Amino acid sequence: MLKMLSKMAMCKSHGQDSSYFIGWQEYEKNPYDPIQNPSGIIQMGLAENQVLVSFMAEIRRKKVKFDPKNLVLTAGSTSANETLIFCLAEPGEALLIPTPYYPGFDRDLKWRTGAEIVPIHCYSSNNFRITESALEEAYEQAQKLNLTVKGVFITNPSNPLGTTMSHDELNILITFAMAKNIHIVSDEIYAGTVFDSPKFISIMEALIDRKLEKSKMWNQVHIVSSLSKDLGLPGFRIGMIYSNNETLIAAATKMSSFGLISSQTQYLLSKILGDRKFIKRYIKENKKQLIHRREMLASGLANSGIKCLESNAGLFCFIDMRDLLKSNTFEAEMELWKKIISDVGLNVSPGSSCHCSEPVCIVLFSLYSILRKQPSLVNVYFGAKIAQVRSRQQDAFCFDRFVPSPSWILKAWETSDDEIYASGGLDAVVFVRLIVFSFRILSIAAIVCNFLVLPLNYFGKEMQRHQVPAETLEAFTIVNVEEGSRWLWAHCFALYLVSCCACFLLYLEYRSITRMRLAYFTSSVSNPSYFTVLVRAIPWSREESYSGTVTRFFSNFYASSFLSHQIVYRSGSVQKLVTDAGKMCKILKLTPRELHIGSHSMRCGLCGTTSSFNVLPMDEEGDKGRSDFGGADLRKKECAAALVFFRNRYAALVASQSLQSRNPMTWVTNLSPEPGDMYWSNICVPYRLLWIRKIAILVASMALVAFFVAPVSLTQGLVHLDKLQRTFPFLKGVLKRKGMSQLATGYLPSVVLIIFMYMVPPIMLLFSTLEGSISRSGRKRSASIKVLCFLIWNVFFGNILSGSVIERFSKIFKDVTYLLATAVPSTATFFMTYVLTSGWASLSIELMQPFGLLRNLFYRFILRNNDVTTYGTYTFPYHTEVPRILLFGLFGFVYSTLCPLILPFLLVYFSLAYLVYRNQILNVYVTKYETGGTYWPIVHNTTIFSMVLMQVIAMAVFGLKKSTVASSFVIPLIILTLLFNEYCRQRFQPLFKHIPAQILIEMDRQDEQDGKMKDIHEKLKLAYTQFKCKSRTLGDPMPPDHNNCRLEDLELKPGKSPVHLSA
Repeated sequence: MLKMLSKMAMCKSHGQDSSYFIGWQEYEKNPYDPIQNPSGIIQMGLAENQVLVSFMAEIRRKKVKFDPKNLVLTAGSTSANETLIFCLAEPGEALLIPTPYYPGFDRDLKWRTGAEIVPIHCYSSNNFRITESALEEAYEQAQKLNLTVKGVFITNPSNPLGTTMSHDELNILITFAMAKNIHIVSDEIYAGTVFDSPKFISIMEALIDRKLEKSKMWNQVHIVSSLSKDLGLPGFRIGMIYSNNETLIAAATKMSSFGLISSQTQYLLSKILGDRKFIKRYIKENKKQLIHRREMLASGLANSGIKCLESNAGLFCFIDMRDLLKSNTFEAEMELWKKIISDVGLNVSPGSSCHCSEPVCIVLFSLYSILRKQPSLVNVYFGAKIAQVRSRQQDAFCFDRFVPSPSWILKAWETSDDEIYASGGLDAVVFVRLIVFSFRILSIAAIVCNFLVLPLNYFGKEMQRHQVPAETLEAFTIVNVEEGSRWLWAHCFALYLVSCCACFLLYLEYRSITRMRLAYFTSSVSNPSYFTVLVRAIPWSREESYSGTVTRFFSNFYASSFLSHQIVYRSGSVQKLVTDAGKMCKILKLTPRELHIGSHSMRCGLCGTTSSFNVLPMDEEGDKGRSDFGGADLRKKECAAALVFFRNRYAALVASQSLQSRNPMTWVTNLSPEPGDMYWSNICVPYRLLWIRKIAILVASMALVAFFVAPVSLTQGLVHLDKLQRTFPFLKGVLKRKGMSQLATGYLPSVVLIIFMYMVPPIMLLFSTLEGSISRSGRKRSASIKVLCFLIWNVFFGNILSGSVIERFSKIFKDVTYLLATAVPSTATFFMTYVLTSGWASLSIELMQPFGLLRNLFYRFILRNNDVTTYGTYTFPYHTEVPRILLFGLFGFVYSTLCPLILPFLLVYFSLAYLVYRNQILNVYVTKYETGGTYWPIVHNTTIFSMVLMQVIAMAVFGLKKSTVASSFVIPLIILTLLFNEYCRQRFQPLFKHIPAQILIEMDRQDEQDGKMKDIHEKLKLAYTQFKCKSRTLGDPMPPDHNNCRLEDLELKPGKSPVHLSA
């Protein structure tokens, strides 16, 4: 068990058994009090600690009560910190500290104690917040350095950031410390300098909120405090240690003898703190002055073009001077720092001195190629940035713009998961974790199979050997192993090893992403979808409108929890007209146009023809007294769907999962998607038609698969050169030329297949739309499943079985395993080439963004629109990229023991994919909606399918090679894999289908305690808006004034315009 305190703290040779110290101990047992204990012992040497604990409680809003017995005074906080480290750690043991941190800690905590500091790397992408992953990485780093971690040391409020830690951060920290059985030291010397929200939360308050007063953790949390900053008394050197650990307090009391506070200072201090009125006035005035000075400094920096981190406490301003750096290096930062000191005469602390992971807070996104350096293409390669800030284009010629630069690779490599989460959401993190998982398991497979299986494959038969480069690929596959060979046991062992490692890594990833999803729920406190239920199939009534029916139904059956509702309208034509008007307005306002007098259309910049945007004449007099979109029209446009708002999250959850009526086809309820995720047009689709649509889409999908038999057969015809020459005799002369044979059989099949495959994702996205998905993210997720099934069947099984299907169609269903056993190894060449062409080439296309380039040229030279902010942005194409990554993962599993040579090519692909996709998430794509990580069950199920397929094919190959024992040993592995899948399905999958009621109830209780429910209810009224109206909130049962709402007053919710290419 980890020894909690140091030898020094437990040492008995401290000399405190003298009468001098015994007197102190007797006083502590029987202190004098004029009323409660008039016969007690009077302390003549020290001031009372009571005034100090009262002051500590005062600046913590009296959320925490401090016991004077647990307080030790030291000569300043520096002495307090060093004393604590002496008590907690032995020389060579370590503390974890979040970055950036106070540079003096390298001296105060390490110099005389001999302790080590391991940084917890925090990043500017989330304002340097502590995360669970950052804590785990720091702990693992300490273990790699053979350091025993004794605790986590934090400063709250932070020096140098000037920010306070959130309740979630403190909870993460406490949970981590409890799991590792380590201490927490909270340096709270700036607690009295908090001048703005959010409020300061002490580590002790977080413990009390979690009701941990009687836990072991209660004695492992220690606070350092001081009056130097809170009262502006730096020269008085008054520090304090507070801990509930009696042993530590006893040891710290003994050590404080080497740094005592003078009696005169203690006396003066007791007088200052005893004046309650003065203290309250001082705290109030201090807060006022801090706000004023901070605003003055921040505004002055802003006027100079220098941004700073938003702070709410302390005496610091953490500034961003990235525009002044010559390069993205710490050396450039130090060069800038020296210039500021020497030329400006101002001393500032560089970020590197605070162990900041990024030079001067923010790391520049480096340009990776010549195209990225062109200002005219900024919308193509930095669409995510264009969506946040308006670009400033500088078209001045610069030679550096035409010099390739690979620095974007370094940036993509250094980017943390927290930055990916901040930029692309949880779905982006899940996608990156998919790539990381694939790389890890295929790395293990490559090491095992290439060093164990590959030599056995090569020397499996007695044959004439050539030089290795001259050998055919078949010589390195399992086909080259003799029948009945004992070496097949090595293949069986490799199969078990790869499968077990895959299950282990898959479990770790599933567990980690499940935790991220739970954190995603708790972090979405203000998510209106938690309060909102989408109701479809509302029964029609002659007597009342849909709105009245909804009100009557929910007021009757959910009287205590029903808040309000909003009807959904059929507004396709209205949306199109308003969207076109908005696009036209942007174009006219931002770019010069030729408008012909008397014409109501816009001229195209290339050919002079008119565009599809109609310019409506402004006839103010004709509009008087006319209602274009009145209440009667609204009632006619009502559809049998509504958004119903509840007073709390739990009530909405219960309503969404309950059967509302005796007829399951009416009053159908689901939790509503987020406002930006609503697919309004599908919500109006009659619910009774959805099952027909789904059947039709299933038939259409099967027809699409059948249609693609033709290109698949064509590609396989190109693989078999002899068949190709017999079919097309005129090609014999061409194919005999040098290199043409390799081109025809190697690259052309993959190129042909890739060309046809580009048609599939848009078609599948259309199918998912027609199915009736109520959310954009759900539509994309459904499309990804369809594309994945299509790729597995057509690319993998289609290419393996196509020749056999044509020749042996009548026997295919009778002898599937035999076909797999013979066809899979023989098609290894094709799939290796497919990885090179489809895999590596797709990454190049992803980087170059050819569609974005063409779109940029169209806007710039045909529409003559030079404002890049009107070109539109893109969301991440999960429906194409997730299936592609999973397909390559399937290749890796299936061929790992059969043809291990494919694995290095796949590893190169996943390495490049890791860099490319991280770069694209950061710079190109905009996150408008997400599924909350629900892509991972797709990843898990596909991985299990790939593993079982790998095992079935290996079992068939072992049987074909007449190794019945090895083949039989695969059966238990298949069973164990399926059992593992069932465990994960029961353990994790429900959390990806439903939101835990426990989380929603806790959030409801917290909001009720904080008095936030009323504000949330008010915001719900405006959260879901099909289109905005200046005079009323569209969605009310009836408009307040029918004549005051006109069509030109309507404005679509941002993000729903076709100018934004959100799939």
